[in-house]
Amino acid sequence: MSVENVCSAILAVRGNSGDEQRRNNAEAFLSSFEASREAWEVANVIIHDLSISSNEADICRCRAMMILYNKIRDDFDQLASTEVPGFMQVLVQYVITLSQTQSQLSKLMITTRKFALLSIAALVLQVNQSGVIRSILQWLNPILTIAPNVVVQFLTYLPEECKNDRVNVADAHRDAFQEQLTESFTDVMGFLESQWDITYANITNNSNSNNNSGGGGNSENENDFLNQIVICIDKWIEFAYITEEFLINQPIFTKILLNQLNQPTLFVCVSKALEGVFIKYRKGNNLPLLLSSTMPHILALRSTWDQITSYLDNNRNGDNYNEHENICDSLSRLF
Repeated sequence: MSVENVCSAILAVRGNSGDEQRRNNAEAFLSSFEASREAWEVANVIIHDLSISSNEADICRCRAMMILYNKIRDDFDQLASTEVPGFMQVLVQYVITLSQTQSQLSKLMITTRKFALLSIAALVLQVNQSGVIRSILQWLNPILTIAPNVVVQFLTYLPEECKNDRVNVADAHRDAFQEQLTESFTDVMGFLESQWDITYANITNNSNSNNNSGGGGNSENENDFLNQIVICIDKWIEFAYITEEFLINQPIFTKILLNQLNQPTLFVCVSKALEGVFIKYRKGNNLPLLLSSTMPHILALRSTWDQITSYLDNNRNGDNYNEHENICDSLSRLF
């Protein structure tokens, strides 16, 4: 199966010609291709053909990366053990290459990078080698200053892939990987805390600068990144084997999950993370300790509840109605 034939089939599936039979034939061809051993090599050639910049080329690269992700999940045994380290480095380098110009990426290529990160996470689960998480983070270090969101996105996908039943691994293998996540928990939380501090300081500095100059800043993107960090913390808490006491003693617990409850732009993600903490430890031996640590912060939200419900009662057609409604829903679940 040639690169040209595969790309032709990908474009036929995505095309708007109205030829349903052609589309079905193309999809059948791609299903057969995806199951083959040569799909590893052909799909890899397609994603690395960055010489052509067009929507059609991006469509082909995106579908090819999805195919590689599916191969890692379903057909990992087709790869020889000697091929795995090199393949992993190829994927990491691909993410680095895309991230070095991330402001110029099309939506399709952002999706392609997402599936590249998912592929690395699934590959890490399949390999389950001691120290592999730390190694990949070291490999991604070149983009840490220009694209920290990509590193946090990868860290978010690791626990997600750990619970992904579609990744074809034995339960014992999955449990062993979960143990590895637990061993990395403190280091990962420390990294996320450092990224939080850097971004929070940038927001504060930009706010002070804007107040003096009257100009706009990049706070929206930075707030999105802070929310991404909270989501990552939530995933790691959910899947790591840690006790309530261990979690409460982590600096991120108070600094991020409790002290940021009063921040409207972060509240929905932070409250969801706390909600997950209560669900995880609802039958734990140290539930009283967890409640005593969190209740003062949660009860302090009563004034926020009054303000939100008052707004919803009096501004049914307000511009920010949906945003306030989301906060109200999160408050309800948290209470």
